Amino acid sequence: MWLCQRRRTPLGDISSLGERLAVLRKAAGLSQNDLADRLEISRSSYQYYERNERDLPASLLLKLCQIFDDDAHRILTGGPSPLVLNRIEEIASLVEERLEDLDIDISTQARWRVISKVLKDSFRLRPAAAQSADSHEIDSLLRMIR
Repeated sequence: MWLCQRRRTPLGDISSLGERLAVLRKAAGLSQNDLADRLEISRSSYQYYERNERDLPASLLLKLCQIFDDDAHRILTGGPSPLVLNRIEEIASLVEERLEDLDIDISTQARWRVISKVLKDSFRLRPAAAQSADSHEIDSLLRMIR
């Protein structure tokens, strides 16, 4: 879902497991309550893990790997999440498609600025709304850069 040439959104730059959990959760479009429900724990218990106030048990790590379709190493140590990489790839493909459709030629740097902006904005939207917003936002950004 997220990488192209590519710039990665590295979890390795995030120093704590709790912060990585928050990034993965938000990338998946889940609230703390949603993720806690999927883990079959209370929201307040989940919050302890995001705040690094409790060690994450192996049983929950395994569930997180399934929920995020990621491996334990990446969750524990950082590195690019397949979810994020796939999303970057998806957005990059949309940008390329729109550039071709609109017959616009821009620099690689400008392309990455558009991809980065759409990526950041997509984290703020619920997953269902994010895809429909992408094309409109990409068109708008490309017209501004032109």
